[in-house]
Amino acid sequence: MVIEAALWFHPVVWWIGARLVEERERACDEAVLSLGGEPRDYADAIVSVCKLYVEFPLTCASGISGADLKKRIVRIMARHVGLRMSLGRKLSLIAARWLTVAVPVIVGWGQLPPSVVPLLHPKDGVRHAFEVATIKPALHTGLPWQIRDLPAHFTATNMTVSDLVKYAYGIKSDAHLVDAPGWLLTERFDIQAKASDAEIATYDKLGIEEKMNV
Repeated sequence: MVIEAALWFHPVVWWIGARLVEERERACDEAVLSLGGEPRDYADAIVSVCKLYVEFPLTCASGISGADLKKRIVRIMARHVGLRMSLGRKLSLIAARWLTVAVPVIVGWGQLPPSVVPLLHPKDGVRHAFEVATIKPALHTGLPWQIRDLPAHFTATNMTVSDLVKYAYGIKSDAHLVDAPGWLLTERFDIQAKASDAEIATYDKLGIEEKMNV
């Protein structure tokens, strides 16, 4: 009833509430019959109570309002008693309950964008640095962006910061940039970076296969 009050505008909540009232009455009837109660005496008692209460304001009172009275009396007179659940069915019900909660959580967790991306090169996990780097506003914003990424040199022309981040870390969409300011998507820059002479000399001494793995 608390949930119905909080989500009174949701029709599914009211449908579930009505089903709970019906199942609660059914459980009460089955409990009385399973204890050896006489179906006719029990049905007469329910009808007598309902005669005194044409309409009761609270649906939480079983036996007075809720499910269809005629169907309820028919079930009682037919001495309908539910079968007890076996251990296997109880375990299946518990598993289904946990899956109902766990599956949406797992699916949602898998679709979360990465909030923190390590500042490492995606190939080998080693930090790469340049001795000299210049970053300036793009001179020709109307031209297509270009990028040249070499171990000793890096050049980017007319690129936004968001494009640089996506290129560096393999991000497919701007939606993965959480809480990014708007200028990251609009402002364009020209970048030139150069490694130290010692690193360039070391790179030049590498073989072709070694250079491909750098």
